[in-house]
Amino acid sequence: MHKLVLTFVLLSVVLVVNYPSLLDGEPTYQSPLPAEYRYLSRTFYGHTRADGSYEEGHAAWDMPCPEGTELTAPCSGTIIDYGFESLAGNYIKLMDSEGRIHIFAHLKSSRPTYKLYEGKEVLLGDLLGWTGHTGRATGNHLHYQVLRRGVPINPRELLGGRWNI
Repeated sequence: MHKLVLTFVLLSVVLVVNYPSLLDGEPTYQSPLPAEYRYLSRTFYGHTRADGSYEEGHAAWDMPCPEGTELTAPCSGTIIDYGFESLAGNYIKLMDSEGRIHIFAHLKSSRPTYKLYEGKEVLLGDLLGWTGHTGRATGNHLHYQVLRRGVPINPRELLGGRWNI
């Protein structure tokens, strides 16, 4: 019995240390790409003005990877849109439980996995689609953007961790 209690306590400590957001009810996030693609070819830059508007820079991360790399949900949420735009190419938009919009652009296909549709609830880690270089892209990569109340935020705020630039 004591071993079981000790195991539970140790597991709880490990979870809280590695995932502190579990304590405050915040959603848990992970990279939308496999761990081997933690390189950023272009980072987030620009800034929010005092009036709340955003001054343009590059309001997203560009994450180079081979065409066809699996794109997974960085959090649980709802698919709110997908399709094609001339600059973004094929894209998917996901809204998380806090109302933030996660945009994934330059995807291989305009139709995400056959199981996805607008209004579909997805869980952290679910397959969304595959990376590519559609739209105005010079090579294979994922363009990952996060909007809070319509204003771009640095994905690092959600994903934290160490990213190579």
